[in-house]
Amino acid sequence: MATRAAVMYNSNEGMVGAYSHWDGYLSGLGVKLMKYFNSHEKAKELVDGGDIAEVDEFGGVRYFENDITLRMNQPRKAKTWQELAKLIPHNGHIYVNINGVWHWAESTKTKLYELDSKLEEDDCVFLDTASTTIDDVHDWISGKTGGGRDD
Repeated sequence: MATRAAVMYNSNEGMVGAYSHWDGYLSGLGVKLMKYFNSHEKAKELVDGGDIAEVDEFGGVRYFENDITLRMNQPRKAKTWQELAKLIPHNGHIYVNINGVWHWAESTKTKLYELDSKLEEDDCVFLDTASTTIDDVHDWISGKTGGGRDD
């Protein structure tokens, strides 16, 4: 099951946004936006590519196939982030880049929070995939080394 998100940035005409399908939660897409798309230009490039299938752990983006003729998977536009979020399916994860600063909201009825203030260090663990072994991952999940599960 996907955790869908709306991703958008401000422009001279209002807001421009796209749908993101996988890992839309804060410790998934939220962290990747802060790490790999940390400027207005990078946010614009990400969204202008159209609807996002996924952003991988290295910041690589896989888009849904665009069909300009049918106007499918193209960025959407609206005057406000609230109006735009209503046009993009999401599971309560709305990411808005305003002049290079990422913000997050869980609904159009709540305020925008600066994304970095919503990200807790414990929720955002990056593994060094070049040197991480399956045993390292098992130890982390089981709680033997930093982080781990509470259940």
